[in-house]
Amino acid sequence: MNKVFIIEDDKYILNLLNKSLYAWNYKVDNVDCWDNLIEDTINFHSDIILCDLNLPFKNGFYWIQQLRKYTKIPIIVISVNNINNNVMHAVELGADDYIMKPFSINVLVAKIKAILKRDKVIKNENIIVFGDNEYNKLTNDIHNHNGQVTLTPTESSMIQILLQNINRFVSKNELLDLLWQGGNYLNDNTLNVNLSRLRNKLSQINIKNLLQNKRGIGYKLVEYD
Repeated sequence: MNKVFIIEDDKYILNLLNKSLYAWNYKVDNVDCWDNLIEDTINFHSDIILCDLNLPFKNGFYWIQQLRKYTKIPIIVISVNNINNNVMHAVELGADDYIMKPFSINVLVAKIKAILKRDKVIKNENIIVFGDNEYNKLTNDIHNHNGQVTLTPTESSMIQILLQNINRFVSKNELLDLLWQGGNYLNDNTLNVNLSRLRNKLSQINIKNLLQNKRGIGYKLVEYD
């Protein structure tokens, strides 16, 4: 069951969306507290977000911008505002699609299905999931409910090697050989520095313990601590 998080304050619209999307077999959640909106959206593990533009606390443009700092969950903007100017601005901020009030539920569901289908294809091709974390090969980002970090090309090469050998130790020599084949010319000291930087970045999203090392054996990435 796909999950839809709705950022909307109009009770009539909320009620309509809740009932209609449930009938289409979607699990739905709404804003409970505006101060916790970002955290609630991410913790719900939303597959898609519906976001109004006219809201009682800030506006939809603000929330789209804030959400894009932490997540790439697809966003459909719902609004009565003029479509031309707002579509451009919403898309620039990271929205994926736009629908005007009043709208047909069938049209909205068609948009949701299209975006989820597209997102699934892209995700399957370019996203590697390990535990509760996702690594994006296109953007070099790792994200989870704690946030997101962006890796350098060398760090990304290392994480991909470790992900290909998840839960298995990879020796320093193996890492160096594989990185050299990828065009990253590193020596032992430079490798150590890059591994340290990678661990520091993982600590920013509270998963540094997933990168483990054993002296004389090598490094491994595990799915769960």
